[in-house]
Amino acid sequence: MGAGWRRVFRPPSWEDIVALGLAWRWWVLTGLMGAVLGALVVWALPAPYRARAEVVADFDLEEARPLSTDNELFLFLDREDKKLRALAWSDQVLQGAARAAGEAVAPSWRRGALSLREEGDGTWYFWADAASPAQAQRLAAAWAQSFLQVAQEKVALARRELALRRQAAALAQHQADVAMACQAAANAQRLLASWQPASRPWDGWRLAEALAWLNRSGEPLPAAIARPGPEAVQAARAVAADRVRQCQPLQEQLAAEQQRLQQRLDTLAAESGAISPYLRLAPKRLTDLPVQRKISLAWGVVVGALLGLAVGLAAALFWGGRSHE
Repeated sequence: MGAGWRRVFRPPSWEDIVALGLAWRWWVLTGLMGAVLGALVVWALPAPYRARAEVVADFDLEEARPLSTDNELFLFLDREDKKLRALAWSDQVLQGAARAAGEAVAPSWRRGALSLREEGDGTWYFWADAASPAQAQRLAAAWAQSFLQVAQEKVALARRELALRRQAAALAQHQADVAMACQAAANAQRLLASWQPASRPWDGWRLAEALAWLNRSGEPLPAAIARPGPEAVQAARAVAADRVRQCQPLQEQLAAEQQRLQQRLDTLAAESGAISPYLRLAPKRLTDLPVQRKISLAWGVVVGALLGLAVGLAAALFWGGRSHE
C-alpha cells in the first residue's frame, strides 16, 4: 500500500484538520461541480412524474363494535384495512382502472408504478408514476375511482347480507317458537286422547294440563272449550289434531325458507369479499390532482453537491498525504 493510502487511513492530525479547513475554495469548487453534474443528470435522464388521488374510508365504529375493548377495536381496524388493501390491488379494481385510463394493465403497476398509503385520519392516497404529468394524473384518478366504485358496490352487498342475516335470525327464532308450539300441541293431543270423564281428582287435573298445553300451542281456546265437559273435550281433541297436522308442513316450509336464505347469504358473502357493512367511502380528491417529479431537480443538485464534497475530501486526503511525504 502506497504512502498516500497510508495517509488516508491514518488518524488525522491537527495539521491535517487545519489544512482541510483552510482549503474552503476547494470545497466550494467540488461542491459546485457536483451540483452542476447532478442537475445535468436529472435534466438528461428525467425522472417520471408522480400524481396523487385521495379517497376517504371511514367506519361507523359505534354500530360496528359498540362494546369493543381497545384491543378488539385495533384488531377490527387492522383486519378491515387489510381487506381494503387487498381490494385496491385486486384484478377487478386494476382492470377497471385500466379501462378508465385507456391503457392495459401493466406488470409495472404492481412493481412500484402504483403505490398506496393510508393515513390515520382515514384518507387513502393513490399514487401513480408515469412519463408525463397528464398520464400520471389520469392513472391515479382512474385507480382511485375504480377502487371507490368497486368498494361501494361491495359495501352495498355487505349491507344486504347484514339485513338478510337479521332476517335469518328472526326466522330461526320463529322456527324455535313453532317447534315449541308443535310440541305443546302434541302433549295436549296425548293427554286428551287418554282422558275419561272425571272419576278421580287427578283426571280433572289432567284435563286442565291438556288444555293448558293446547293454549300454549297457538291461539287461546274459546271459553266454551275451556269449560270441562264431553263436548268441550271433543272440540279440544279436534283443535289439537288440527294443530298437530299443520305442524309438519309449516316446519318444512320454514326449513326450506331458512335454506334459501342461507344460500343467498353464502352468495352475498362471496361477492362482498367480507367487506364491513359499516364502511363509509367518499371521494376526497379525484380531479386537479397534485403532480410532481419523482426525483426533482433540487434533489439532484443537493445529492450532486454532497457527492462532490465527498470526492473532494477523498482527493484532499490522498493527494495532501502524498504532498507531505
